[in-house]
Amino acid sequence: GNEKPGYGPRQVRADLRRQGITISIGTTRKIMQANGYQAKTKKNGKEKYTRYEASRPLELAQMDILEVYINKLKVYIILLIDDYSRFILGYRALTETSIDAIIELVDQAVQRYGQMGELLTDRGFVFYSWRGVNRFEKYLEMKGIDQIHARPHHPQTLGKVEALNRRIQNELFRRKHFASHNHAIVGIEEWIEHYNYKRPHQGLGGFLVPAERFHGQADKILDKIAAGMQILKEDKNITRDI
Repeated sequence: GNEKPGYGPRQVRADLRRQGITISIGTTRKIMQANGYQAKTKKNGKEKYTRYEASRPLELAQMDILEVYINKLKVYIILLIDDYSRFILGYRALTETSIDAIIELVDQAVQRYGQMGELLTDRGFVFYSWRGVNRFEKYLEMKGIDQIHARPHHPQTLGKVEALNRRIQNELFRRKHFASHNHAIVGIEEWIEHYNYKRPHQGLGGFLVPAERFHGQADKILDKIAAGMQILKEDKNITRDI
């Protein structure tokens, strides 16, 4: 459990299933509780809203900013995520806001993974937090990427990337002390690698990791899990160089 902070009983069970071990959620929960696990309580009365979900990889990407402090240094973490698979397409950890860094982030993702159809961002993030934002809009226009803005005062539109922000905040920045900005970057890269390639995602049915859905491996992996087979290293290495 200590190696995988943030895993609940369902994710632990899914992780075991990927290794060919079948165990019930109830048993998993009891073992975890005996070792100090406490379930999070869900808040009631949340406003219901309709979530749009893309139907294929790169149809829609989301981008948002998270501000953290690393040894009293303010750092802006920008995460770019594929809506369909929750796969992290790229990130930046900046000590100063930079429109060039944002353009570079999107451009590298396009070069590495392919052209995204639409990009959803927060209005404040695009229009107020960054200087020279028109260059970013012009870049997207030149690339043929449609820009969508989350409705003001409706942050749930960016629900997937904001949930990711909360997760990296809770699992990384609130658990580890980083001696420097460079030290933090190593930690972020390790966390993203684990999230993309190793962690079963509840939003993907509980058994798939984001890379498998992003790279079209879902059916192959689910068939193996259904047959009680272990998901081997070669299954997971579908992609690092694509």
